[in-house]
Amino acid sequence: MAKTNMERTLEALVDFADIHRQSLTRLSESIEALTVQMGHFSENLTRSEIQLERLGERVERIAGIVEQ
Repeated sequence: MAKTNMERTLEALVDFADIHRQSLTRLSESIEALTVQMGHFSENLTRSEIQLERLGERVERIAGIVEQ
């Protein structure tokens, strides 16, 4: 039995919705992964800032010793 135009349209809409649902799921997963990466980046940046501050303090101490 041949499908009606309405049935074909509804099937196409269901397929279209499924494709978009899959795309949104992948997008959501990508956003979650990016959020995790940004968290790691933030932690590393904080560590780098602390190390840079310590390095600056050491340089100041060495400069003080050299001046004496």
